[in-house]
Amino acid sequence: MLSLFAITWLAAQIEVYSEFRRIGPNGEIVAPDQGGTVREMLSPAVARGGHASFHLVIKAPAGSGYTLYVGQNPEGHGHLTLYRELYTDGLPDRLQLVKTGFAGPHTAVMPDNQTADVYWMDIEYPPTVAVERVKVEPQLWAGSHWIVYPMEIRLTEARLKSLPADRDPGVALNARVESAALLALREKLCGTVPAKPTPGEPTVRRLVYRNARELLSLPTTVLPEPAAFCKGEPALPIEGFVRLRNQILQGKPQSSQSKPWAQQNEVK
Repeated sequence: MLSLFAITWLAAQIEVYSEFRRIGPNGEIVAPDQGGTVREMLSPAVARGGHASFHLVIKAPAGSGYTLYVGQNPEGHGHLTLYRELYTDGLPDRLQLVKTGFAGPHTAVMPDNQTADVYWMDIEYPPTVAVERVKVEPQLWAGSHWIVYPMEIRLTEARLKSLPADRDPGVALNARVESAALLALREKLCGTVPAKPTPGEPTVRRLVYRNARELLSLPTTVLPEPAAFCKGEPALPIEGFVRLRNQILQGKPQSSQSKPWAQQNEVK
């Protein structure tokens, strides 16, 4: 017969989502970020320099202890900053610093009235690092064994300039979080005034906006036509910016018939 401890750990899971899918305290994608096909973050393309960010989700019964470890191979390639996501009205936004660097595990307890603990995983690669595949593996200690999320970063030729998360995009908390990235896209295409630097604690919205500004500093031919985009924000599919980012980083030109976010079923 299984012990209560063993049954508890049979329910444990570890998952990774793109920065545009916020996860609620019940382990489900929050309402503003729902829709479309959820992309698995198994082998994302990442630029050297700049930041790559993901939601790392631990699912377990409330009150249960757990240990989280994020490893990389080869070691020493990237710099990790791990934040715990804090909730306001059931929506994650405020970020509490947990650790910097890949060394050492993080031990915590699932908060009361939650069945998911969510972390913002921020990774930055030096612009001079080799173009290759790097394993980044979030791991959850499940009582007697590790549960591993098999993630591999595909470092690209593209180089970004790292920016601080010092600007508040002014996107409402209950709006789709991808709107912060689309705001940066509008600034790029339409010449609207960027958000000004303002003091403040790190938030999910600030970091999504920072990441988009870093990406859009690259010269590219895959952006939408300004004339159409600037008339009003189009109804882009959820995580459409992920597809656009992949096209920019891989240097794929946009044909006159294609839209950079038209499909969500490409290889992850």
